[in-house]
Amino acid sequence: IVQSLAVYGWWALAFVWWLITLCLGRMPRPLFEATAATLRYRMRFSAYVMMLTPAYPKGLFGDDALAAAPEQSRSATRPLVLSSAGKWLVVLFLVLGLAGHITSSVTASTTDDTTDTRLVGR
Repeated sequence: IVQSLAVYGWWALAFVWWLITLCLGRMPRPLFEATAATLRYRMRFSAYVMMLTPAYPKGLFGDDALAAAPEQSRSATRPLVLSSAGKWLVVLFLVLGLAGHITSSVTASTTDDTTDTRLVGR
């Protein structure tokens, strides 16, 4: 659920991110951090679901708590440390993902059943 919300929220603002990157000529650091955290969590989740790793996905908000932990629980590459702006963007992704899922579930609950079963037997 968390992975789905984060990715859905990122995609909700993807056009805005593209415009910002296009105008600046580079991706702002907090946006890069939030995107990297979201994609890293998505890949960890996919690896867990496909049974490529027994490790449950963690670190959506970066590897801050894991950086002080022993070597075996750290990221295999390098720890991703998010700034506060990056963490706020990840929270924004989650909130927008939740809003998007609620909106799509409310609008998708209507039915287009136009057949009237009372008139079929006549």
